[in-house]
Amino acid sequence: MEFVCSELVDSLVLHFWENQDAHLVFDAGFGLALVSYNSMIDGYIKNGEVTAARELFNGMPERDVFSWNSTIAGYVRLGDMEAAKALFERMARRDVVSWTCMIDGHARIGDVLGARELFDRMPSRNVVSWNTILALYVRCKDYSECLGLFDRMVETGDAMPNEATLVSVLTACAKLGRLDKGNWVHSYIKRKGIEPDMLLSTTLLSMYAKCSAMPLARDVFDKMPVRSVVSWNSLIMGYSTHGDGREP
Repeated sequence: MEFVCSELVDSLVLHFWENQDAHLVFDAGFGLALVSYNSMIDGYIKNGEVTAARELFNGMPERDVFSWNSTIAGYVRLGDMEAAKALFERMARRDVVSWTCMIDGHARIGDVLGARELFDRMPSRNVVSWNTILALYVRCKDYSECLGLFDRMVETGDAMPNEATLVSVLTACAKLGRLDKGNWVHSYIKRKGIEPDMLLSTTLLSMYAKCSAMPLARDVFDKMPVRSVVSWNSLIMGYSTHGDGREP
């Protein structure tokens, strides 16, 4: 019976998002598997029903790291970092998702010091952890710290930079006029065989344009298989500011 009820809950939550109907199975008093509780909590969180998720979390006979992380993520989405922190500090075992979720929560409310303190405390990090803190420093316009952390990321080998990483770094390069670092990032993209999407290509193009390297900006533009309005505007503004305004 437990297996059948668990399957029913998972089906209701994952396929139909009928949380009220799924909750009837819980109200019937059947013993359910941990995965079913987690499915319900995840469904409530995704529907913005954090209070209901917390009530279910409080009543769980056992919890795993997914249970904790999902509930913390709900509070993070609400911007209720006090509640998120209270749960986080109670966790007996945290994984990289737990830490990254908390960092993201502090980043969302602009708490740079809080985010950095958690980042530095992390026992291990993945690319999402690094991307969250790098993007935060770009948003708060501390571009030098963004580049310094990127150097640390590469040196430690904690995680392999991806497109999101490089967008933050190139944005910082553009703001600081760091053509040398921007060139290094471009070489890294080629060396690692990264196929830039439109956002990364446009950010690279914009970096070159803002650093007055218009031939390099034009080369990136010409190689883009698809261009956006932002791509065109970045090139045009570059020529208008640093080059020939008549250049097509």
